[in-house]
Amino acid sequence: MPHSSGGGSSYGGSHGSSGSSSHDSGGGYRSSYGGFDSGSGGGSCAKYFIALFALVWTVMGFSELVKLIIPPQKIMTDYDTAIVIRDNADVLDPDEEAAMADAFRDFQDKTGVTPAFYSIYDSDRQNTALEKYAYDLYVKTFNDEKHWLIVYNSIDNENYWEWEGMIGVDCGSIITTDLENRLTERLQDNLKSDPKKISASVIDAFETVGNNARKVSFRNFLRKGGRLGLATLAGAFVLWVIFRFF
Repeated sequence: MPHSSGGGSSYGGSHGSSGSSSHDSGGGYRSSYGGFDSGSGGGSCAKYFIALFALVWTVMGFSELVKLIIPPQKIMTDYDTAIVIRDNADVLDPDEEAAMADAFRDFQDKTGVTPAFYSIYDSDRQNTALEKYAYDLYVKTFNDEKHWLIVYNSIDNENYWEWEGMIGVDCGSIITTDLENRLTERLQDNLKSDPKKISASVIDAFETVGNNARKVSFRNFLRKGGRLGLATLAGAFVLWVIFRFF
């Protein structure tokens, strides 16, 4: 199911992604083992069981490390990729809408993910929280998990506004949580700087993410690489102890 990729408003700050992508999955490792009589049948079985577990763990850790240094691939566009822009609140002129559509197609070409934009009046959401409104709108509008929807709520023209992003779970193989948060920060900063330039703000945010989506994230590697490396070494160490001393 889709999740919030972040959002913001004119009267507050921004909030980050509420979900996690496949690039950001991971887990801890905890292993405990004691001595046993390698000559007994039970000890031998335990030995091979622990060895098998350690081997699987080591291979999985190594494969995850490899993934961190391989650039993410564009997702398959095996879904309805028509560009959807619904300016119900009349915040875009025709030229701005056309420029946004072109930017969305460029992002789609780079990532396989299709952006979409809806503007609404505050009354349209009928007191529903904007995040819930955006979620319901995504589920109602799209039959896939490969769109990235931005909902802009025009509360009082450019004086008061809020927005919410909603992204499909299948985008996670190329759009990491870091990239979701980067778009959130960029779009929020742009709108805060010039609330009238809604189209330009959205275009710039998607261009920033699109230009970085298929690059290896050095920050992501530093954050996850050390943890995965230690987990892989732990598995390899267990294997060495088993075959060296038992």
